[in-house]
Amino acid sequence: MDNLTIPIQRLEWEIERNSVELYALEQLRNVLESRKDTLKTKVFSEQACVAPITSLPTELLRHIFILGSRDDPATFPVLVSHVSCYWREISLSTSPLWSTIQVERMTRKQIEVRLERSGTRTLDVTIDLRSYNARSWSSIEASIYKILQWHHRWRSIQIWEGSWSRAGLGDLIRDICSSSCPALEEFSARCVQREHRWPRTGSLFGGSAGRLRVLQVENVWNAWSATLMENVTTFVFTQRSGPWEVALPSYKRLLDVLQMMPNLENLEIEKVGPGAELDDDENKMFYDPVVFPRLRRLRTRLDDDQETCWLLQHLLMPNLSELVVELNPSHPQPVAHFYGVLKERRDWVDVIQSFWLNVNLNVQTELVHILLKWPSLIHVGGHNEFWEDGLCTSRWKKFVR
Repeated sequence: MDNLTIPIQRLEWEIERNSVELYALEQLRNVLESRKDTLKTKVFSEQACVAPITSLPTELLRHIFILGSRDDPATFPVLVSHVSCYWREISLSTSPLWSTIQVERMTRKQIEVRLERSGTRTLDVTIDLRSYNARSWSSIEASIYKILQWHHRWRSIQIWEGSWSRAGLGDLIRDICSSSCPALEEFSARCVQREHRWPRTGSLFGGSAGRLRVLQVENVWNAWSATLMENVTTFVFTQRSGPWEVALPSYKRLLDVLQMMPNLENLEIEKVGPGAELDDDENKMFYDPVVFPRLRRLRTRLDDDQETCWLLQHLLMPNLSELVVELNPSHPQPVAHFYGVLKERRDWVDVIQSFWLNVNLNVQTELVHILLKWPSLIHVGGHNEFWEDGLCTSRWKKFVR
């Protein structure tokens, strides 16, 4: 037994010595791994210092940030501010990055941060209430009233009104409409709810928005003031059928409102679906035409083609260059009536350069003969069948909407 004990002890000593050596090697490996990570970090830092983007002038990098934020103004500024200390310094000092506020995607704290970082710059505000209901209203109400306090800095505001009913929402709409907005240039309001809450009396913003250029409304009608509309260059009015209780304008009222816009350059009027007709007025054919000396683009989409013809007959547009008309192709007689209007409007012959119509195939040939008399016409568009005519392909360029 004694002869066996000595070899066993030697083996145990050898195992222990190997364990100590393995531990030392593991410690050495950890040290080397740490050195390797340190060297990698240093290499990355050195590469970052010589990367082409670091040599860009601050002004150019700032402009790149602004362009990048257009697709996602809510998160892009935050992302670029966490890339490096250099980028963070630039992003925080670039006020346009923080001037877009999407209330429905931001907390009140985030809005306060943006108001601070945007400095004195005007704000682009979006309030989208379509995904909110009475239960979730409290989560956004404080944020909305926070941004309302800065109405004097609004450059643009877009509002989508939700489909749910709440008394506080009506108060909010009235607060927005009564706030003076001296810097406001663009206003968009879309109503998708059953009970129409937009004020029908009193002018939007108290008539105090002298810089307003773009006005877009859907299922909304207000007592517009001349001081609010006099500088508007783009007016988009949309009325869709639905269960809303909206007081629609009469023909006379529509013309009166359009007359308030002497600088109008772009006009779009759309009325879609049954129940969205303008108030009937048997005297509409006797109204005096309205002259728009600066109007260059007109788009109409009315279910009643007689309304389209009436509208075109009562708008005098000596400088019109683009005409887009969507008729009801299932009614050939009104379409023919529309062609009669085109023949009468000799003032368009030398000015219109682009024309689009959802062509009724039964009267397609007649349309071609009419357009051939327009020497300034360059682009023509419509349904694909219209371009099967070789004359269209050789004479004009295709107008793609």
